[in-house]
Amino acid sequence: MRSRLFLALLALMLISCADGKTSTSFDSLETMQIDSLERVDIKQELGFWEVSKASPYLGGLGNNISFAYGFAMCGDTSYCQDSKWQYGGFICTCRNLVIKRDKGIEVIKNRFELKETFAPIESRGEALSYAIIMTSNYPVFDEEYFKDEYRYFSSKPRPTAVQEFKNHYLVKLFDYKTFGCDHPYYSVLVRVDKNGDVSEYRRQAIFEDPEDDGLCRD
Repeated sequence: MRSRLFLALLALMLISCADGKTSTSFDSLETMQIDSLERVDIKQELGFWEVSKASPYLGGLGNNISFAYGFAMCGDTSYCQDSKWQYGGFICTCRNLVIKRDKGIEVIKNRFELKETFAPIESRGEALSYAIIMTSNYPVFDEEYFKDEYRYFSSKPRPTAVQEFKNHYLVKLFDYKTFGCDHPYYSVLVRVDKNGDVSEYRRQAIFEDPEDDGLCRD
């Protein structure tokens, strides 16, 4: 009986492993940025507090799309419509995604609008770019990012990867606790459904930088 149970569990594990196709390197992820002069114009015309370059890894969302991030103060309800895109601290701001396509400039103010714009999610590269914007977490592609002098809670983590299943992707990203008096780095596994839904699958503290010891940020 035990041997049958073991074989059944082993078969299930093998099926699960075979179901997911994993990518650790990606082509065409480089973001087409809205240029600096146009960002100044967008800031003035649309009333943003600041307009900056977007993440450098949004190219998976499609060709012929340029990106920028538009920031507003948290009290500006015309732009600050999603608590997950707010940044605390002494100055509270929120982030919007500014995109430029053939039909002009568009501002995406919340995750619902992002889903309406880009779903369904049809590739691992697209899932990665989409997860970065949805969650505000970031990818790591170079193992040298994980320095020997960091204080690891277990073994050194592996860089970003995307695993594809029948109806969803699992995207490995990273996060950092900026505010407060402790500043761990996290490995964050994000589930991206192909219909555009996103959820945090697992979060784990992985290391601290000793240079942050005793540092408190408001």
